[in-house]
Amino acid sequence: MIGIFLFNYENYAQNPEWLNFTNGDRIMAITDDGEDLWIGTYGGLVKLNKASDSLTFYNRANAGIPGNQITALAIDSSENIWMGTLCSGIGMFDGENCIVYNTENSGLPHDQWNTEIEIDSEENIWIGSLGFLSIFDGINWSIIEIGDPISAFTAINDIKFDKEDNAWIGTTRGLGKFDGKELKYSSEVKSAVNAIAIDKNNFLWLGTDGEGLIKFDQAQKIIIAKFDTSNSDIPDNTINCIKFDSEENLWVGTNKGLVKFDGINWTVYNTDNSDLSENVISVIEIDEQDNIWIGLFHYGLVKFDGTKWEKYNLSNSVFPCNNVYAIEIDYTHNVWFGTAKGLVQFDSMNWTLYDDNSFIFSLESDRNGNIWIGRRGYPCLIKYNGESWTAYDSTNSILANSDVRSLKIDSEGNLWIGTGYSGLIKFDGEKWTVYNIENTPLPSNCIGEIVFDEQGNLWAGTSYVEFRDINGDWIIWKGGLVKFDGETWKVYNKENSGLPYNTVSALAFDSYGILWVTTLDPRGVGIEYGGGLTKFDGEKWATYNIYNSELTSNTVFDICLDNEDNLWLGTGWGGLVKFNRGNEWTIYKTNNSGICSNLINTIQIDATGNKWIGHNFTGLSVFREGGIILSDIDENDYNIISKAFYLAQNYPNPFNSNTVISFTIQRNSNVDISIYNLLGQLVKNLSHRTYPPGTYNLLWNGKDSSNTVVPSGVYIYILKTDREATSKSMLFLK
Repeated sequence: MIGIFLFNYENYAQNPEWLNFTNGDRIMAITDDGEDLWIGTYGGLVKLNKASDSLTFYNRANAGIPGNQITALAIDSSENIWMGTLCSGIGMFDGENCIVYNTENSGLPHDQWNTEIEIDSEENIWIGSLGFLSIFDGINWSIIEIGDPISAFTAINDIKFDKEDNAWIGTTRGLGKFDGKELKYSSEVKSAVNAIAIDKNNFLWLGTDGEGLIKFDQAQKIIIAKFDTSNSDIPDNTINCIKFDSEENLWVGTNKGLVKFDGINWTVYNTDNSDLSENVISVIEIDEQDNIWIGLFHYGLVKFDGTKWEKYNLSNSVFPCNNVYAIEIDYTHNVWFGTAKGLVQFDSMNWTLYDDNSFIFSLESDRNGNIWIGRRGYPCLIKYNGESWTAYDSTNSILANSDVRSLKIDSEGNLWIGTGYSGLIKFDGEKWTVYNIENTPLPSNCIGEIVFDEQGNLWAGTSYVEFRDINGDWIIWKGGLVKFDGETWKVYNKENSGLPYNTVSALAFDSYGILWVTTLDPRGVGIEYGGGLTKFDGEKWATYNIYNSELTSNTVFDICLDNEDNLWLGTGWGGLVKFNRGNEWTIYKTNNSGICSNLINTIQIDATGNKWIGHNFTGLSVFREGGIILSDIDENDYNIISKAFYLAQNYPNPFNSNTVISFTIQRNSNVDISIYNLLGQLVKNLSHRTYPPGTYNLLWNGKDSSNTVVPSGVYIYILKTDREATSKSMLFLK
């Protein structure tokens, strides 16, 4: 699925300091308050108004929710939304403000894996997290350990209350019942229980992890029936979610489709016989009209009314996933993003997704307007000139199936390529030159980072690697930091220098010629692992870490310097760290800022001082002290959208009656043209059908889907196809 960009922040009276751009295709929780559907995604919290289909997006930056990876939802009698997150505790959201509860400010025992929240008849909040059941009455916390503390992966998957207010707990150890003092496990149901539903006769229906569906008489403590692939039409024995509709039909979500069971007959819906876009069903919610709302694990939200299927895009951006591994700002100020599922471009107004499902490790731009793309897999290097794509593989280069981890262009225009296991490669436009452990003193063929100093010397960060060759013999690449002046090589490692470890993760030179290096411990992950931040002035080495400084994590994945020589560090689980020449540390984490998460892959800073921060699993954060600036770029000067896929500026603009929206495509495509307001709410869908190649004009008369004239203001119009998406803004004046 392709996301969309819905916001124009230049029209805010005061620009926000933080923005989050995320993908909401992974859905983990849904709850219904009657008027609105609340959806927990891995891109934040989404409110869907069921009457108008309008969407409102809430995330770390604009709502202060505890985290963007929402794993559980519940609504109390005051219509507060309680949410559990994957790594950031829980939150109570009243629609405007959010109160966050975590291990630092409450009795919550665990910030991670808060995967279940339920509210009982007395308004107690029940929270299932990794290893614990927590009950919060608004003041006091009761904490119950749910298993052997040595077993770190005992977790609560579901909580349900029967007619007698007994609490039934589905855990990875089996079915449990809480008697008010302790959690007692059933001797009859020992398989992991993912989901619980209770029918009108007070029988428990249990969705298990690998043993199908179980009907359990909780009064008699006996299993009444088991349904699996051997004795029913259930397509898979792993049941992720179950829910009864008003007619007591049981809806079952599996890894191989959606199932309806009326007590006798089984009906299976999957990608072969319905409009489901995938078969992995993660969550089901059924509203008062018996509409089935289906949360998919990879491809968003689907509504099924018994006849018709309707799909919803729950992303606030065009990002195809939430894994951002590379960011590059080219010479015309376009920002490029490499993700695990494709390439994204932002030209200060419009976002474009080039989605070929590429896993992109690295990006580099040259002065000719080319963007170079380093990928995982084959081909591993691609050049895009704004109109056409050139793939470099074994047919036209020496490159084979090797990951491209880093790219850098030197002062003479040569492209230097750091690969995952083929060494360092130089490409001058015609000739390819390979440097590896066989023909140079390079200590490793895994090159993770490349920089150049003021004298033109190349510095490469390599990795310590152990592996077996085809004969089964152990091969060790020692790794370290390498300097190459074009003729001679010099290797720095922890044995002959001040480097803490031999796996180099990031390199950067400041304006004084000082080299800043970060290293990683290949044996572990977390804030205590890694070598912290190391400074090298050509003679002396000095290291800052969590033990001798205010650095929040020894694991540092990226370094970026602003125009005042401040260092900005992207850490592993320590957030964003600013370090200035006065030895002052400033920390931006989820507990004091609008950052998506504390795990950062990469950082780039543009000419206006915006920090573009790519995360693992949680999307993109943008930050600027005093307010983010996303300035206009003249499209006549910087036409970066391919002519094969083009969205023109509407004409006239501004307008007060009718305006024309023109777009061009060069392949048969499913085309969606929609208009949104600045809150991200759908105003009007102008077209949703298949078009042959060509240029088309659509007319908008300034009216919404109910044929009511919209208020004056700025609106965003979005063009989406199966593979690409882009957007522009327009001004409507009554």
